[in-house]
Amino acid sequence: MTIFLVGSGATDVPDQVWDEFVAEVKPRGNRVVIALLGAPDEEAPWLAEVSGPIIQRWPDAVVEPVFLFEETEWPASLDEAAGFIVGGGWTPGYLDYLVPRRPEVARAVRRGTPYLGLSAGAMLAAKHAIAGGWKHNGRVIAPEIAGEGLEELEIRDGLALIGSTIAVHADTWSVLGLPLAVLETGKVTGCAAIDEGTCLAVDSTSGQTRTIGRGRVTWLTKDGRKVLVRHESAG
Repeated sequence: MTIFLVGSGATDVPDQVWDEFVAEVKPRGNRVVIALLGAPDEEAPWLAEVSGPIIQRWPDAVVEPVFLFEETEWPASLDEAAGFIVGGGWTPGYLDYLVPRRPEVARAVRRGTPYLGLSAGAMLAAKHAIAGGWKHNGRVIAPEIAGEGLEELEIRDGLALIGSTIAVHADTWSVLGLPLAVLETGKVTGCAAIDEGTCLAVDSTSGQTRTIGRGRVTWLTKDGRKVLVRHESAG
């Protein structure tokens, strides 16, 4: 099964990603759990944007929203869901609510549940996740919009579904300085920066990766005192 990590929000997901996600979910059942940060009345429009492409392709799908706020109600057993989606928004908030459930999420993915992360949902899939920040040791490393309300770079434990740290909106927000700074900290040796409208698809068993969409994934790998940079486009 596949871990789909999209570098943008629900409105800019490649059609191929929705097609493949639905195709992988169908044989497992019809329950698709969608986690969104916020109260139900606030997140209703975003729920429609995320669930719409699924219902369009699969009218029999049963969407089960999980609203991450003070009164979060989780499904009885997440690993019985046919698919799991985490939306975009404020990454630190998603980390606060989802990392405590990391064993359950990781178990579900290991058992073959497809995972789809949109923007923030892609970032927190990593073992070491970028929570936010647009400066490192006082030096500007990214536009302030990429800081998630934080000034200094903050790296936190993520869901540990993949080893590489993830940055999103790589092209439109010009955030390659973020993964470079992450490598400087010495906490990780590899990062992937995903463009808008682009998906990094990871085989949950073999770890093999491929790129879907119009942009590219930029891989940054620490090699001694150097950083190796590699670009991967669809096809």
